[in-house]
Amino acid sequence: MFIGGFFASANSGTTWSSNTVAPFFSLAMSADGSKLAGASPFGLFYSVNAGATWAPQAGGPAITNRIACSTNGLVLFGLGRTNIFSSFNGGITWNTNTAPRTNWTAIAVSKDGVRAVTAVSGGGIYTLSPPPLIITNSGAAVSLLWSTNYTPLVLGLAQNTNLAGTNWIAVPGVPAMSGAFYEVSLPETNSQEFFRLQPP
Repeated sequence: MFIGGFFASANSGTTWSSNTVAPFFSLAMSADGSKLAGASPFGLFYSVNAGATWAPQAGGPAITNRIACSTNGLVLFGLGRTNIFSSFNGGITWNTNTAPRTNWTAIAVSKDGVRAVTAVSGGGIYTLSPPPLIITNSGAAVSLLWSTNYTPLVLGLAQNTNLAGTNWIAVPGVPAMSGAFYEVSLPETNSQEFFRLQPP
């Protein structure tokens, strides 16, 4: 028999409220606290209203051990008994990746959901990183080359005049792609421009 539920506080732990859902083994939350994901013996549950109501992920994988998410709560990585599962749309669809089937015990995800790191029982750490972006000069244009075979995450090309800035804008006319090798040539319009790959 499993006994458990969900407890939440909106005042730094002064008071708590409960919501009987499932005996969660692990919880993950978006930065604004609105989206929550919980791994339970019965699979994954998801909430879009700060835990007021929860819905099981029908048809999703058996995420029974651990869960982690990006700051927007839409990129999810979960651990089953032997598999790693990932979703990039808030749990609507799921994929397994190329990680070996083993006894995974912990997982963490970067704020943008592009990078992940997992730990194996008995020792061993695996990391998931995006492909490198190769930037070269070709006359009056800039050539950008990358492999989009970063299954299952679809990556798009973004640009910014400030490397430390937060306003990264998708490059117009460059579609987000996966499972291919992609090259684009852009005119040199600014004396300083930075590019990166990120989820669209």
